[in-house]
Amino acid sequence: MLNIAITPHREFLPADAAEQKLFVMLKLRPTKAVSNIPPATAFVFVIDTSGSMYEGILGESQPTGRNFQTDGNEYLKLSSIFLPYVKQIRHRSNGMRV
Repeated sequence: MLNIAITPHREFLPADAAEQKLFVMLKLRPTKAVSNIPPATAFVFVIDTSGSMYEGILGESQPTGRNFQTDGNEYLKLSSIFLPYVKQIRHRSNGMRV
């Protein structure tokens, strides 16, 4: 399948700050099993900036047991928030893996 890695240039965006920019590095790497199969040429990358992005996290996040400090504040690192969205995408794409 496809190994996906998303790396932002910062861990979080400060609250109550006007217009912020976030740069993200997206790596898409095929696994060895499919690396010799010619890929489909169609690819879509969507960034949703609608009002729904300001709502709470869907699904349940789980503590990782790791904390990190930034700007003198301590934060609890949670599990990936992308999992519920990946499940929704798979469901909508008739089970195709993303």
